[in-house]
Amino acid sequence: MGASCIDDCWLGRPLCRGYRIAVFATAQVAVRLDDGPQGHRIGWALGFLPNTEAEVLGLWAQPDADAVVMHDLHERGVERIAMVIDAGWPSAASEALSAYPRARAAPSTEHFVRRVTAPLPRRLRGAVTDDLRAAFAEQGGAALLDAVRSAERSAARRARTQEPVGVNQALRLRAALQTLPEEARRFVLAADRTASVLLEELARAVQRNGYFLNRAAAIEFLANTLQRAERRMGRERAAAAGRGRLLRAAAESRLAGSRAV
Repeated sequence: MGASCIDDCWLGRPLCRGYRIAVFATAQVAVRLDDGPQGHRIGWALGFLPNTEAEVLGLWAQPDADAVVMHDLHERGVERIAMVIDAGWPSAASEALSAYPRARAAPSTEHFVRRVTAPLPRRLRGAVTDDLRAAFAEQGGAALLDAVRSAERSAARRARTQEPVGVNQALRLRAALQTLPEEARRFVLAADRTASVLLEELARAVQRNGYFLNRAAAIEFLANTLQRAERRMGRERAAAAGRGRLLRAAAESRLAGSRAV
């Protein structure tokens, strides 16, 4: 199967002309071969509109053909990308910055969090992940360094000499976030988190499924998983919009009542 987006499924649909953020990531799958299962990477991307709405941009069978991926996005209508996040697919993120010269790179704190917490025991991983996310969101330097050092001390498989690497990278990510205006910084963190949730969903689904008979079967499985996730995000947006309308209506009712008095 070629590197272009899957033409005969929903992932090959026309796209919007512009996206505020595009996140590039990969999913790891095991495909059964004659000599046993072999790992394959499948590339995928998530786009965010200015109103924060997210949609899957595509699923690519050969994530090493980055120029073809960008050509596919152009062919399907994408003319502008404002910010690019590398969530585990650095070559595609780099190619996107070249294909869309006005785009700027945005940091992925979630990719860093996954790397730092991966060696931790499962019972500690959730709490440490929450601490790191909160520290990045609050832009607190001391809190961030404390969270990173605590995570790396808890990682039994990580050598002591490796500790400064995580700390230095955390400081670089924090510095990159600080260059963004407040609204853009919060948008980047939210988009990165949304992509991370999808990555986790894909990883769990792939783990439950086990190996695939061929790459086409793996791609179809991932496409269906992403489609379900996209429908869920749509339902969540609709529910949030409904709650917002109810809150506004209640506030207007209270205001009208106070004026009447």
